Amino acid sequence: MDPLPIPQAYRFVAVAVMLAEINNCAFRLGLDCELPISERSLQVEHVANPFITGFGGTFETKDFSFIFFKSGCLGTISRKHDSFRPFLPTSLQMGTITNSTEAYRLASNWLHAISIDVAKLEKKSPVSVRAVPVQLASESPHYTSETFSLQVLHVDWGKESSPSIRVAIFPQGKQLLAIYVDDQSFSTRPKELIKNMDALLAIPNEEFQHYSAADRAALIARFAAIDVLSGVFSDKGSLLLQKAPNDTGSEKRARHSLQSHSQ
Repeated sequence: MDPLPIPQAYRFVAVAVMLAEINNCAFRLGLDCELPISERSLQVEHVANPFITGFGGTFETKDFSFIFFKSGCLGTISRKHDSFRPFLPTSLQMGTITNSTEAYRLASNWLHAISIDVAKLEKKSPVSVRAVPVQLASESPHYTSETFSLQVLHVDWGKESSPSIRVAIFPQGKQLLAIYVDDQSFSTRPKELIKNMDALLAIPNEEFQHYSAADRAALIARFAAIDVLSGVFSDKGSLLLQKAPNDTGSEKRARHSLQSHSQ
């Protein structure tokens, strides 16, 4: 038995704020997956034990993986290998990256979208672009071997062996494969997604288990250091939090989708 179990109230709020941050990035990047990502969308939901490793978690949908490690900044956004279909007609309509300048521009735009200060990054870490061969399992009848090789572009800021930030791109279709943010000092997003951590960790499981949906919504409002999108985290299908009316268009679409699911 875990000698330091994760308090249920902490787990609840941690999932809510991490899903909110994931959706912020997913909408801004325009990830080609079902949005918003809710708890119902997850195939993997892991919250790190705050007493052992600090704040963090791993979340996976059928298409993407998202990892937080000791920070509220999203450290990894990665397309899952088994969901990558490199030559779909809809992807190929976007054209092909033909030179390193185009790859750099695309990668830096994605970093800007998730609030990375690229100008500050480039003062410390020089950028490079290189083609990297990768092996993928073949599920297509057009391939006779079990695997086939593709060229992926790595746009690295810093040393190629350990870059501060890496963006991986599949050039055909200009598809984002992954963003790895190793040095999170260049992110302008909040480093802490939970406030008053000690008070949240002190809430007994017996108390949390008696919380109503309204109590749980209030819990998120009390301890979340960021705005939590309406309904991203739900309990037994009930929406928990309604956001203030100054929503962006993406957030409005997200709310409409979630409300439709809850009816």
